[in-house]
This record gives sequence, C-alpha cells and structure tokens, in this order.
Amino acid sequence: MLSLLILPAALQAVSADLLHPLALGCETRGARIVQICLGCMQRLITHGALSVPAGATVVRTLWSLMEGGIEELKLLQTIIILLTTNSIVQGDSLAMALVMCFRLHFTKDSTTINTASATVRQMVTLVFERVEAEDKTPAP
Repeated sequence: MLSLLILPAALQAVSADLLHPLALGCETRGARIVQICLGCMQRLITHGALSVPAGATVVRTLWSLMEGGIEELKLLQTIIILLTTNSIVQGDSLAMALVMCFRLHFTKDSTTINTASATVRQMVTLVFERVEAEDKTPAP
C-alpha cells in the first residue's frame, strides 16, 4: 500500500520523460493518436504524476492542438482536469490555458462554444480561489 503513495512522487521526477512520447503523438495530428495521447495525459494529471515543468509542457501541447483546430472538446476537458486536480499550472502557463479557453469560445461549433463558456467560468472561479488562498497564507 505504501508503494501506491510513493508512486506519484516517483512519476513526477520523470514526468518530462513520460510526456515526451505523448507530445510527439499529439504533433502527428492524427485524430486517433491525439485522442489516445490526451487520454494518457489526463490519467497522468488525475494521478498527480506531473511536475510543474510537465504541466507547462501539457499546456504548450494543448495550445499547438488548439491552433490546429484538433480535438477541441478533448482539449477543454484536459485543461479543466489539469487546473482543478492540482496547482502545477502557474504563471504564464495558467494565462495560456485561460486564453486557450477564450479562443475556443469564439469557434464556429456551438458545442465547443458552450463547453468553452462553462470552462472559462470554472477557470475564472478557480483562479480567484487560488488568489484568495494565497492571500490567506502568511508570507515567509
């Protein structure tokens, strides 16, 4: 049982290596490969197996897919999982994720627009909750 508790920390140490083939898979822009890679990324995120630099890599990979108009709903799903399960996305990466949701809100597909709208609302709330929590934490 103890090994299950140590596993996420061990995976965080090698998360860049774990993400590399998944990012390369996303670069192929093949619909089925991208779906599989995003699904794997989502599993890594939910299990707490990513470090802060790996979170930034995920955001950059999602940005690239967004610019290509690939798997927009899966992108939104991955973004919200990434931001709600932990706080590894910070600073510029957090800003990129928020901008990505706004850009997807202005697509032509109504399903994507509605999903992006809900994601933006959830992300803005999340950002304000993080700021509020930071304000309550005493400075070192």
